[in-house]
Amino acid sequence: MLLSPKVLVTIVVYACLAPHSAFAQEFQQGIKADYYNGVDFNFFVLSRVEKKIGFSRKLKSPAPGVGKEYFSIRYSGSIRAPRTGLYNFYVVADDGVRVRVNHELIINAWVEQEATSYVGSIMLDKDEVYDIDIEYYNSIVHSVFNIRWELPMEQNQLFNLGYQPEVVEIPTSVLTPSRSNAKQRRTLLVGRVPVSAERSVVEEVKPVTQLARKKRPVSQTEIIEHKPIILKTVVFDQQSAVLKAEASLELDNLIKYLKTYETKKIQIAGYTDYAGDSLDNQVLSEQRAKTVAQYLAKGGIDGARISSKGFGSRFPLVVSKNLKERSANRRVEFTIVD
Repeated sequence: MLLSPKVLVTIVVYACLAPHSAFAQEFQQGIKADYYNGVDFNFFVLSRVEKKIGFSRKLKSPAPGVGKEYFSIRYSGSIRAPRTGLYNFYVVADDGVRVRVNHELIINAWVEQEATSYVGSIMLDKDEVYDIDIEYYNSIVHSVFNIRWELPMEQNQLFNLGYQPEVVEIPTSVLTPSRSNAKQRRTLLVGRVPVSAERSVVEEVKPVTQLARKKRPVSQTEIIEHKPIILKTVVFDQQSAVLKAEASLELDNLIKYLKTYETKKIQIAGYTDYAGDSLDNQVLSEQRAKTVAQYLAKGGIDGARISSKGFGSRFPLVVSKNLKERSANRRVEFTIVD
């Protein structure tokens, strides 16, 4: 997904308190920006709280005293997560950019380049506050940078096949220029770009944790309507949407059920592991869901009764640096509806 470099992230600073009040920064919203001349933070110029992160300029200084070319910026502050789940951060940069959330390097593209898109992902907990650090440099002529995020879906959106997650501006309400002053939390780095779908997580990964959201695997014969059911024998290899032989028995039983109850419809949801590029994982999850849908159609189920959707790397069942344990995330689920 290529984001327009002209899209800016707007962050409004509310001046509710006197600028010099001891409590002003606590309630202030925005992000602290340190400006330097030189592409490697060589000569400090000034520091201020920005109303927005992002710009697209040609031979224009980003701040008083800063050069039109060969400058660098360091943004720092805190960010609050409105939901629990996997957050995707999307960046467009010309030239170099690094993004750290909770001290984890999720995007690292410190190179001279034309405007290029990157995405990094990390697990965050609802209402927790995390440090965020963004570094950017520009060499010559054009300076382009913007950052947006994609929130994890809420429970009532999980199996709504018509719902499309949005990549949106990071709202003012979740940002503050002050640091969180909290110890680094034991979160998991789940994405670094550019990487191919479902590749191994980098070495900085933390010990195994379990997400709060769990699904109940049921037996092959137990089908509960309107509840998501994991197809336990439909497990994929990394970067693959090819069904294995052991999947046929469970899928054939599902075909028998749908032929018995001819008015029932089925919604199919595909997932991937959480490592790798989130856009590649989204495509792969859609392919996995379609593979199961095609199997059912070939088994005699009317295609009008089947809908499928991929959820990418969202909502992993297992968070671990052990590849074997993480294979459970490469799954397909179905829900029987009227």
